Amino acid sequence: MNNTINRRVLIKSLLLLFSSSFSLADSNNYKKFTIIFGSCSNQNSKMDHWQTIINYEPDLLILLGDNVYGDFNNESANQLKQAYKKLSENSNFQYIKNNIPIISIWDDHDYGINDGGRNWEYKNIAKKLFLDFFSVNSNDVRYKRDGIYNSNDILLFNKKIKIVSLDTRYFKDDFILNQDRSLNKKYKIDYNKNKTILGKEQWKWLNNELKKEYDLLILLSSFQVLSTSHGWEKWNNIFYEREKLLQLLNKNQLSLILSGDRHLSGIYNYKNIYEITASSFNQRTFNTIEKDNLRVGELVNKNNFGIIELDKTNIEIKLTAAKRKTKEVFNSIKLKY
Repeated sequence: MNNTINRRVLIKSLLLLFSSSFSLADSNNYKKFTIIFGSCSNQNSKMDHWQTIINYEPDLLILLGDNVYGDFNNESANQLKQAYKKLSENSNFQYIKNNIPIISIWDDHDYGINDGGRNWEYKNIAKKLFLDFFSVNSNDVRYKRDGIYNSNDILLFNKKIKIVSLDTRYFKDDFILNQDRSLNKKYKIDYNKNKTILGKEQWKWLNNELKKEYDLLILLSSFQVLSTSHGWEKWNNIFYEREKLLQLLNKNQLSLILSGDRHLSGIYNYKNIYEITASSFNQRTFNTIEKDNLRVGELVNKNNFGIIELDKTNIEIKLTAAKRKTKEVFNSIKLKY
């Protein structure tokens, strides 16, 4: 237990000091590295999932957006401020924030507006609240440039793990609403090559990041990349952005994508790319039937989060129950890297 706490403290310190990039030298004193990831935590609902996460003693927590629900409509941003305040008052989250390293991105409800994108007039207010809440170093480049995209390198078992945090909100063009309601799809596919999700500068940055050396890429996207079957927010809504990203990721031997948003979960595979969608921590889940040729196994329609366990050669990924009294595993996959 003490070794676990000590390495958490070291990782957390490095995140605070070098939040754009850091490396953790492998101490060889432990057999695996555990990452928990998930999305969609409503501060106004029961938050038992924080205690469940503590019980697993993870080395790193990744939050994939909708970390609070704080939609607002004026520059005071009172709803978002109150949402963060309420989360910060939860004793279990306090423990996590003080003791477990966190890497976080946002989605629409901590961005401040449902399905929001580049046209959100208060996005810089939401950005500062986000960075302040997660105690990002005041000298961090994210305070100076547009968006919250970022990367972190972790050296484990003599291998470099690159975690790339995408910002799918700040630069995103609006998705096209589907006027044919009989299709039960909110959005239709946009084939305009001038439309973007990441924006010019973030794409340039991402290309440069992926040219660097690493053994495993973990890419964070608030909404789904691989799935094309549903009509909600997803990368395929701007067709050529998804194509561009997949072409970039296909150059890797193995890429993991972690996503949230959906209020349901699943594991997806396309060539050398695996996507694990974990949603939601405590929000209502959708009991839906959804066919998807890229999905591995069944949809998960219960509150859940994901667990990644890394050792020297293997990756085990599980979608598990978010409730405190059970460690039920809904779906899992094992990979080598």
